[in-house]
Amino acid sequence: MEPNTTEDRKAKIKQWLTNKDNLLLIGIIVLTLIVRLYLFIPVQNQPVWWDESEYLASGKYIAGIVQHYDLNPQRPFLFLGAIALLSMIGASLAFIKLLLVVIPSIILVYCVFFLGKELFNRKIGLIAAFLTSFSWTLLFWGVRLQPDSISLCFQVLALAFMWRFWKKSSNSTTDVILAAVFASLGFQFKVSGMLVPAIIFIFALIKDRIGIIKNKQYWIFLLFFVLALAPQIIYSVAYFGKPLALFIDSGYAQVIGETRPLGTMTFDFIYSFSEGLIFIIFLVGLVSLASVFLYIDLLIKDKDKILSPELFTILSLAVITAFYVFYIRGSIEDRWVFLLIPFIFMTIGQGAMQIYAYVKPIHKWVAVILIVGLVAYGAYVQYQHANQIIDAKKTSYGPVRDAALFIKQSSSPGESILSLSYPQTIAYAERTTYTYSDLSETNFTRLLVDKRPTYLMVSLFEAAHNPPWMIRTGQQQNYYILRMDYMNSTLAADTQSGKIAIMDIKKSVDKPGFRFDLVYTSQDYSMFVYKITAL
Repeated sequence: MEPNTTEDRKAKIKQWLTNKDNLLLIGIIVLTLIVRLYLFIPVQNQPVWWDESEYLASGKYIAGIVQHYDLNPQRPFLFLGAIALLSMIGASLAFIKLLLVVIPSIILVYCVFFLGKELFNRKIGLIAAFLTSFSWTLLFWGVRLQPDSISLCFQVLALAFMWRFWKKSSNSTTDVILAAVFASLGFQFKVSGMLVPAIIFIFALIKDRIGIIKNKQYWIFLLFFVLALAPQIIYSVAYFGKPLALFIDSGYAQVIGETRPLGTMTFDFIYSFSEGLIFIIFLVGLVSLASVFLYIDLLIKDKDKILSPELFTILSLAVITAFYVFYIRGSIEDRWVFLLIPFIFMTIGQGAMQIYAYVKPIHKWVAVILIVGLVAYGAYVQYQHANQIIDAKKTSYGPVRDAALFIKQSSSPGESILSLSYPQTIAYAERTTYTYSDLSETNFTRLLVDKRPTYLMVSLFEAAHNPPWMIRTGQQQNYYILRMDYMNSTLAADTQSGKIAIMDIKKSVDKPGFRFDLVYTSQDYSMFVYKITAL
């Protein structure tokens, strides 16, 4: 008689739900959903920043909504392609962010749990997942149009499946293929995803040494990694005429040989990702993991024993850190080093388990309350940090967005714009845009004659990027002076209050061959839009 599959499924579901670890995981994911939506909904329509606008403008260009845009070859294709597809069906910016950023940031919590479970155990996976849910940097970037969350999901899954392949007694080709495809997808959403195959290669070299060449599973990994790169290669050939434009024609090609200070800011982020009391737990966990080096000689001699999660975690932390400190160098941003986060949080989980084991003989519930209290407090500190910076930055670049939207409403698709905020203006106005930040006044006039733009955006918001003939800045007594020389206008703001004290803005300015009529001024007087008429 065939087994009652329906009853079997029900029994398995009931068994799964009676497991307290599974219930905790569900609770963490539900909490993550609530927190993410609570933070996202009020700022869903906040102005996009430079990188965000570049992704948005690129996607709209690929979708055919924008007629002209200079694609940046250092942006991998999949995020741009996803934005293009959603833009083609008329999705709003808020919906695009919800689908490509917020939802992946929720899924990431499970991915981190999965990696922690595969490497160590379910307890460490749960602690890492809970901290991922409240990480200040993941929360902050989880409300902005960036590929970090979705890329990190694939990166973490790639490492988890590769580890599962290594620890199985029989070689699982399925795990290798999944690891390869996920690693490739992670890279095609963000270039930093290349660190994942690097980590896998280095650990495989330590584990199997020369045997890495003879092991067909590694060749299968390489094959499927390359095959999965097809979207990126097709895009690169179609738009740049070469399959490896991302490495050849982008800023990544110029990193080697540049003289820049070491990227020591990476260490600052290792601290800030685990700031406060949980940093102490991180140090405890790091010491615990580092104890693996006390018997490293035995591990190296034994091919099975070298499959140490402690060694893999330390290796991953070291590779990621070294890459940014010694290769990327210079100023490092928090979102660049996101791959550190799962390993930092698993290290905290390891430290928490060490503290629990130490306190448990005194009293089990004291140990439980201590660990739960420390982790919960650490999560609260992270959440507060995120909430403050999300609120503080929610209106940033608002003047650029509002001016671009005004032009969109006031112009036809065939008209063009001059703007310092190149990607932001295109992303919102959806009009051909030219930048003039590096032009001399003579070349600016030539641009007016050659391109016949209809609108000029003069941005005091980005005064430092203006050419000197357009805007000069200075200070006189108690006033901060902005002289808009090209427009024969002046603004003076009180240095203490920041309020406009003197304003002499000309409504119309004639230049050889052209007239500039002021048609829009932002509320804070940081953005002016002029309509250009040929005389």
